[in-house]
Amino acid sequence: MMAEAQSHSPVRGARTPFYFNSAEHLLRIEPQRAATLAELLEAIQSCRAESIFQHTFRTLQEHHFIREGFSNDFAHWAFAACNEVGLAERLASIPLSQLSAMKLVVNQAYENMGLASTQTLGPILDGLMRNPPDAQRCVETAAEQGVRAAIEGRDGPFGDYSQAPASGRPDPANRIDPVSPPTRT
Repeated sequence: MMAEAQSHSPVRGARTPFYFNSAEHLLRIEPQRAATLAELLEAIQSCRAESIFQHTFRTLQEHHFIREGFSNDFAHWAFAACNEVGLAERLASIPLSQLSAMKLVVNQAYENMGLASTQTLGPILDGLMRNPPDAQRCVETAAEQGVRAAIEGRDGPFGDYSQAPASGRPDPANRIDPVSPPTRT
């Protein structure tokens, strides 16, 4: 396969560049649950818009290949768990244009929260913090003398209490013990 790819002109330029993409998706478990259709309606009315998006539009990416059943989680649950075919069909018929509009709104909300600038800044700060000479010295000290020596060397100049004399360290006897709730009689 590689030889076949190399037999074609490796220096010929493309008409358009190939752009590499990546995606991140964080799935958050929300507090709403439904065991009945009434509970489903109540949960839909009180849940966040991102949850509606997850169970409708996002699942299209996961279930776009199915030949039977429904590509949206609400419709699938109404059909499979409640045997409500008519309701499932109505839930599955939410117009794609509405779901697309919701996706635009969610994406704009993430942009407004600074997602793009955070994604840009993260790798820069990681590189700055991981590769300076003092970080390299800390790694070398940990390898040669152990982690305790590395921590002492790193935190010592800042007056870390772990390096203070015993009189300057926290007293381990000073703690708050959880109290049991009072019992009713």
